[in-house]
Amino acid sequence: MPHIPTVTTATKKAETVIEPEEGNINVTENPEVLVIGGVAVDLCCDYTPRTSDIAPTLHTSNPSRISESLGGVANNVAYAMHLSGAKTRLVSSVGDDISGRWVLEQIQKRGMDTSGLSISSAHHTARYVAINDAKGGLFTASADMTVIENMAASTITDAITRSGAGWVVIDGNLSPKTITAVLRHCRKSNIKGPTSPHYPLRLINYIGVPKWPVTAI
Repeated sequence: MPHIPTVTTATKKAETVIEPEEGNINVTENPEVLVIGGVAVDLCCDYTPRTSDIAPTLHTSNPSRISESLGGVANNVAYAMHLSGAKTRLVSSVGDDISGRWVLEQIQKRGMDTSGLSISSAHHTARYVAINDAKGGLFTASADMTVIENMAASTITDAITRSGAGWVVIDGNLSPKTITAVLRHCRKSNIKGPTSPHYPLRLINYIGVPKWPVTAI
């Protein structure tokens, strides 16, 4: 059975932080890049019609083939950078549930740094559900990123400070308030930081036009 990391809960309904244990938690020394944002369980529902219909039928259940995979914008970016050879650390959060433990195990199996992951006792692990038509085209989808939206800015800025990384990548699943705080911290610390493409609109709606450079990826 895969090892499940030991966690310590400070208070009820508070964020729980993974305690790195030698041999159990992967730690990348002196990471070059921190990737901050979502890691999620992705469910892909491929419609398998029993008639000639291409699209699923609304307001009822539909026969489908359902697959599960590890996803999330920040996780995908971090994994790509890890495969490219960059010393990368993912900073994210999962729920204190079966899905969260599965996510941690999958990231460990990839040999990625898991020291930047925290466990929340207040929210369950993020999920994305895609429902595709019979040709594989997206019919509709749902995303629950509550655990990511509720990541505390102080937790993230502390992780940035401890890492000493020169680059920070932020995805748009964080709350505008948290993204703003993280960007201000990076600016003060002279850290470069690209963001995901739909972030600028969220930030503009929150505080107006930014007064410092932001690169969208």
